[in-house]
Amino acid sequence: MRHFRIICAISILALFSSVCFADDLELETITVTAEKRAEDAQKVPVPMNVMTETFVQDAGLRNMSDVGRYLPNISLDTNWGINQTWVVSRGLTSNDFLATSPMVLNVDGLPSDSNFGYNFTFEDVERIEVLRGPQGTLYGKNAMSGAINVVTKKPDNNLTGKIGFTAEERNTYKASFAVSGPIQKDRFYFGLSGGYAKTDGYLDDKTPGAKEHVDETEKYHYALKLRATPTQKTDISLKYAHNNATGGNPPVVFSDSHTYDIYSGFADSEYADTKSVTDILLLNMDFALDSMKIQSITSYKKVDSDETVLMGYQQGAYTMGRQDFEMPTFTQELRFSSTDKSTIKWLGGLYYDRNKMDVNNMSSIYDYTATVYSYDWRPETDSDTKAVFAEATLPLFSDVLALTLGGRYETTHREMDYRLVMSQDGAVLSDDRYSAEKDWSSALGKVSLTYSPSQKLNFYALVSQGYTPGGFNYTTAAKEFADFNETKSMNYEVGVKSKLFNNRVMLNANVFHTDYDDLQVLEAEYMSTIFSVKNAGKAHVTGVEADFAARLAKGLDIFATAGLMEAKYDDFYVSGVDYDDKYMIGAPKFTGTAGVTYRHSSGLVGIFDIKHTGKTYFTKSNTDKIEDSYEILNVKAGYESAKGYEVYLYVRNLTDKEYFTWMRDGGANMSYNYMGEPRTVGMEVNYRF
Repeated sequence: MRHFRIICAISILALFSSVCFADDLELETITVTAEKRAEDAQKVPVPMNVMTETFVQDAGLRNMSDVGRYLPNISLDTNWGINQTWVVSRGLTSNDFLATSPMVLNVDGLPSDSNFGYNFTFEDVERIEVLRGPQGTLYGKNAMSGAINVVTKKPDNNLTGKIGFTAEERNTYKASFAVSGPIQKDRFYFGLSGGYAKTDGYLDDKTPGAKEHVDETEKYHYALKLRATPTQKTDISLKYAHNNATGGNPPVVFSDSHTYDIYSGFADSEYADTKSVTDILLLNMDFALDSMKIQSITSYKKVDSDETVLMGYQQGAYTMGRQDFEMPTFTQELRFSSTDKSTIKWLGGLYYDRNKMDVNNMSSIYDYTATVYSYDWRPETDSDTKAVFAEATLPLFSDVLALTLGGRYETTHREMDYRLVMSQDGAVLSDDRYSAEKDWSSALGKVSLTYSPSQKLNFYALVSQGYTPGGFNYTTAAKEFADFNETKSMNYEVGVKSKLFNNRVMLNANVFHTDYDDLQVLEAEYMSTIFSVKNAGKAHVTGVEADFAARLAKGLDIFATAGLMEAKYDDFYVSGVDYDDKYMIGAPKFTGTAGVTYRHSSGLVGIFDIKHTGKTYFTKSNTDKIEDSYEILNVKAGYESAKGYEVYLYVRNLTDKEYFTWMRDGGANMSYNYMGEPRTVGMEVNYRF
């Protein structure tokens, strides 16, 4: 915390000195499509963070964990698996059983509410927009605490490209490329990108005969884009993307001590074999008519995952978990919206998705040396969602006051074919099955009032709803107890967005309060290896968030974000224990980031930032397994040639802080804890044309 205060103090002093010697250097205006229409980010009445292509490059963003460094009250952790991200946003966490995230990821219009296949590549990112708070009316189910909108570059008449190579400690290497340009000028264009990455990871198993590099990974990916603009009012894009990842265990230790060396006792390296493949096909068609715009977005995504990972070890007993499944998802969205010249800005549409999960093996294996027990769940789930939505912004009395009204009706039908095969030493003891199905539906609303006394100052008040449908616990043997309830939220928010001092300073702040009914909470059973979802009757989250940026001089910017939050259960009684007034798992009370970026006309560049994460509770009782607050410092410096050559040196976690990104309580026997990345030194070389 001391380092964070120092950086903030320096930033404030530098800001006031710059105001005294102003050079009339303005911050850039950023146009976003966060609410599915193009607008100035400072005029959208929703709290959000926007990361431009330049910031992505300067900060060295590689994955969703890096994106999370710069977000208030949000944590994104890619350490959970080779192709999944664990999300904590305003107190809500990912759901293992529905394989969902509390934030919807939207890449070029392709929506995904799954924490599998959540990762995306950064070679051709144009900007990343992170909307905080419920986004149910436009993004639908599971956007309970936000949405992440990723926009990649559209190929056009300009032939551009980038080739990059990165080398880090622990045998970590990455090569990437991106190129796009015209096939036929003004008519057809192409884009091609891809990359390869390999690392030994930072967790080593010292057991003789074991797999030494526990969390090693090897990944490759590529994407092909084809774009056609046969007329000035028609824009059609087709994209195919393939991601392939293989590797080992997540960087997990089974004690409360920070260590990068483990002794699992496993001489057989099979537990560390994992593979995940994601294929995506996306068709985006835009038509601009005189009276309206029409957009059709059709997508297909398939995640194929097979992982066998270590879940625990103690004297004479070892636990492994396996998940082998296919998860295909089809989505179709049809939007109608107003033209840029329309006085009333409106948007409406229809949405449909179908998600299946075909499980070949979802097992917990207990090896007691003399006897091996296996619980092998093989559920098959099927989910269909249909929705209709609309939103309109109307000026009231004058141009300074505007009212936005939004609504969505959504219905979800889910089916599950339950199956549990129990065995001892390979012999089947039981094979239990049943089928269940259920419907959930919700009408969601949104109302916001915006007051804009000037072009650079906007106040807003917002009331919005969020919704996550219920589902089924595949670990519950009794059909009548298998389902859990839907979650609904009501969010109240007020905020201000401003640009000050001749547009050289951006300061946004918001205060929010969210009430949750029947909040879905993950409940651990049997040494933290079997889980189910329970409903907390009521919960709330109250907080304050702020975003700040300033241009002190030509090429010299400072930035900061901060989030202060109270996230508590109000009515939660489970397994004979009352958790009322306890803090929600994984929700730090305070998060903050501060940094400085510098770019000189000679080509010298640099960035320094610090991320603070406050004390976090990882058990519902709030009594033990508590991670203290910590700071992570990152620095990067380099040279950018006018001829397109770039070279950078960087250090992540400069002070080599040891910390956990997440902790799971396994009772008296063990804790299941995810280690954070140690100090990492690396070099990056790029060529752009």
